Amino acid sequence: MPIEITRHFYTTDFCQWSAFHKDTQVISIYYRVESSGQPGTPIHTEKQPFTYQGEREEFFRWVHLDDLTPDMLSFPIDKKIVSMLLSIY
Repeated sequence: MPIEITRHFYTTDFCQWSAFHKDTQVISIYYRVESSGQPGTPIHTEKQPFTYQGEREEFFRWVHLDDLTPDMLSFPIDKKIVSMLLSIY
């Protein structure tokens, strides 16, 4: 899906160790983007179970901001981003 980066949103400003590699720090960079066209990967509106039928599968789900909470996400940086989004929008 073609996207256009409209602005930088956030870069990790605290030390976050990787959940998968304990000796590696994670730095995440988030951008606000606008899309044009259809996504190449199916996007759901309902929570989907991870079935892992192939070597690598990705699942994307649209959640309206009114229904989004930090507890819906697993990683600390993502939880922070949701809090930031909810305070702005």
